[in-house]
Amino acid sequence: MIINKQTTKTITDVRSFEEKKKTSFFRALDAISFKSSEFCHLNLKHPDFKLTIKYPRNNFINDIQQIIENIDKNDSEKIWDLVGFQLKRRDSGEIVLYGYPVCIDSYESVFEKNSTHLMPIIEKIESIVKKFTVENRVLSDGKFVSDSMADVFTDMFNALPEFYSVVGKKQHKTHSYTVDIHTFNVIRECIQDSFFEKLNVQQKYELLISALLHDISKEEYSIDKAHPTNSANDAYCILKKFNLPETMHSRIYLLIKNHDMLEQCNKQVLDALTGEKRPVSDIEQNKIVMQYADELGFDNNIIKLACILTGADLKSVKRDGSFFLKYRDALCIVSKKLDTIVQRYTK
Repeated sequence: MIINKQTTKTITDVRSFEEKKKTSFFRALDAISFKSSEFCHLNLKHPDFKLTIKYPRNNFINDIQQIIENIDKNDSEKIWDLVGFQLKRRDSGEIVLYGYPVCIDSYESVFEKNSTHLMPIIEKIESIVKKFTVENRVLSDGKFVSDSMADVFTDMFNALPEFYSVVGKKQHKTHSYTVDIHTFNVIRECIQDSFFEKLNVQQKYELLISALLHDISKEEYSIDKAHPTNSANDAYCILKKFNLPETMHSRIYLLIKNHDMLEQCNKQVLDALTGEKRPVSDIEQNKIVMQYADELGFDNNIIKLACILTGADLKSVKRDGSFFLKYRDALCIVSKKLDTIVQRYTK
């Protein structure tokens, strides 16, 4: 499998970490992965539900902005290149975080000799990044998230501190939820799918990790058509520290990369005769579905996971479920076509 080059410069902490963090991460997945779990009974659809963390994302952004606001453009670009994340101001005025703040041993080893004057600033940023990642944690809010549930979330994020970058991250107005709450809804919908209980342990992990990271690179406030591929690329790099079996690692990549398959199979195309956009024809859709089946290796197991993830994603867009209802029949048609193709190619 060829992993496309990342489209944005980011740094991910790929160092193997303590076995304790890895064990705690998978124990946390086990704790949420059944229908009667506390996680599956969280009131995620409540308009007031949000994840409370010790050092909130907005505070992190504001603190970093204060450090770099008076630095000239050339020096700020050197800093962003070094730390692997960046703050940008949108035309509408909001400051947006790109990339993932990660805590590495020291930036000094990769620091340019002609940039030593920036070292005090880098050290300040390094301290704040550490506070936002390795020293951060999820808190009980006394209403929605209990102490025990906060501990489960913290165990997950200790292994994947990159996820702190999406806590409270706003989406395009189509969505009812911030990225983190949308993600938790997707995970829960995967667990509540009738097929989930039939999966073996590794397949459950593949699906849950894919759901957890499927929107990790999504741009704030924007319709981000590139996010499935970018999230898949970033997730592949982020997960290297887990030393997963390569087949598992690759399947997670493929699930994330293809979680928008329904949109691609039902997209508007430009008509060569009229010059106007129209829905794809049945023949055109069949070709697209065949491409997805091919990329997923004509493997019925991973295709089933892909359909579960796609359906869970659709169910988690609108609080009232209307987005899923709009596309439910289309998903059923595409799923049946995928199944037919697999049956034909595996005979």
